[in-house]
Amino acid sequence: GTANAGEPLQARVTSQIDAGIRYTIIPGLNLVMGAFEIKKPYYDRNTSNIYTVVGNLKHTGVEFSLTGKPMPSLKVVAGAVYIKGKVSGLPVDNGTIGSTEPGLAPYTMRFNAQYSPAWMHGVISEFQANSETANYANRTNTFKVPTLTTFGIGARYPFKIGTTWLSARVFIDNIFGTFKWNVDGNSGRFVPSSQRLSERKLGVSYQSDKHSHECWLLAVHFRKNEGHRS
Repeated sequence: GTANAGEPLQARVTSQIDAGIRYTIIPGLNLVMGAFEIKKPYYDRNTSNIYTVVGNLKHTGVEFSLTGKPMPSLKVVAGAVYIKGKVSGLPVDNGTIGSTEPGLAPYTMRFNAQYSPAWMHGVISEFQANSETANYANRTNTFKVPTLTTFGIGARYPFKIGTTWLSARVFIDNIFGTFKWNVDGNSGRFVPSSQRLSERKLGVSYQSDKHSHECWLLAVHFRKNEGHRS
């Protein structure tokens, strides 16, 4: 640990600039695009092993999201972000740390879809895909953790008992059991990615202020544990 572990850090000033546009592709399907720049102090260990401000960090990037129904039976929620984290300051100039923030994936993508055509008689199929590109794993930028892409599939069936709507759901996340080590920023701590997870849920749906809510009454989780790989 650091010499000042547990001590509160002094408040610092950050700045942010962002702009975006919203475009309706077709009625019910919207695209949102934006760009941003964030500047803030960069914290790390200094030569005295004190966790403090050692330079400046600038995040620049673009992002987009796509939400809605391209067809009546298909609902999509998708998003992607490109972000660059650039570190500057004396430790970078003298080679003590690298100029790229560790643990930050340059590209991140999320895609979720629900498909419920008439021939499925109320069953809603679900699909999701998540991806993060390779990113630096240490503060000196000497090695990276690889790209991670996972997929999930499932199904949901809403049904009615009396006047109450219920929903039964089965979902399997990370169906191929893809593994990688995630990096916790410049702390250097490695955390294993989530393994395959199977969920069985039974919930009740209700309306409140014109919004639909779902409360899970029963949830059973099965996680495949393959151990930590080296």
